[in-house]
Amino acid sequence: MKDPHYRDNMLLTNGDSLFVPRYVSMVDVRGAVNSPIAVAYVPGKKLDYYIRAAGGGTAKADVGRAYVTQASGNVESVVRHKFAPDGQPTPGAGSVVYVPLDDPSEKGPGFAAIAGSTAQVLGALVAILAISRR
Repeated sequence: MKDPHYRDNMLLTNGDSLFVPRYVSMVDVRGAVNSPIAVAYVPGKKLDYYIRAAGGGTAKADVGRAYVTQASGNVESVVRHKFAPDGQPTPGAGSVVYVPLDDPSEKGPGFAAIAGSTAQVLGALVAILAISRR
């Protein structure tokens, strides 16, 4: 309000009302965590702190895709860096941390599938070598 020309200043007219929500000093942790609870807000703590405080991710959790919905409504997720540590969001008071379930369809073939294919190829190569030596 110091600058009357600031673009985010709102004009209020007769009949308008303002709602100032009560300060919430908790961070709600939901989704695929072992104990979905509200954790006391600690200034400066990152996303992984709140996930660990809720018992960590379940066996089916995809902690790498966890995100934060801030009290302001902004949604922030982990920013991946190739050669530097990943950038984790810092939840604020009143925010919600959500850990989604792991989606098995997004992953490549498992070890058993790769081992089976490799065994088939090696078996075919051995058969070809045995036939060609006769």
